[in-house]
Amino acid sequence: MNHVILVLGATNFLLVAITAFLGLLSQPPVDANHLGDGAFLYHLPLGIFTALFTMLVNCLVMTYFLGTNRWVRETAEAYALDPRFTMRSRSCRTRSMMVIVPSILLVVATIATGAGTHTKVWPLWLHWVAPAVTYLFVFYAYFVEYFAVEEHIQLTDEVMVEVDRIRAERGQPALSAVEE
Repeated sequence: MNHVILVLGATNFLLVAITAFLGLLSQPPVDANHLGDGAFLYHLPLGIFTALFTMLVNCLVMTYFLGTNRWVRETAEAYALDPRFTMRSRSCRTRSMMVIVPSILLVVATIATGAGTHTKVWPLWLHWVAPAVTYLFVFYAYFVEYFAVEEHIQLTDEVMVEVDRIRAERGQPALSAVEE
């Protein structure tokens, strides 16, 4: 999962750079009835795609933690493991959620400022500031998410070792042997 976050984060960084470059090249539309110049015609759909991609990456990490956190909790209950496993899992999930939710909300705000500047409801500078703030925060969030996932992967490995130890004491095969 760590590698997935790295690849998706790098892809997102590239998409943001291209979208921003096209946005800087484009001339804002004269009014709401005109779409603007050629660069703007690429900036708009690429900006929407980039925003959706950013939210997808964050939702992927959120889904990972929803599933694996539950697995750790249920496994800890089933094998009467140390409650610290569950607390550590919850801590990783919470750290991620604390940056995922604001990331998604900031992306929505960036889309809104783009629509607001396109229709001349809001000043253009607002659509320069909102994406900059959003993507600085989003890339910070990717680092937080990456390290939380990395820690959680180590935690699930520790849980598996403990479960295999308990199963061996009971004369049962290791879970890794059962899955094969």
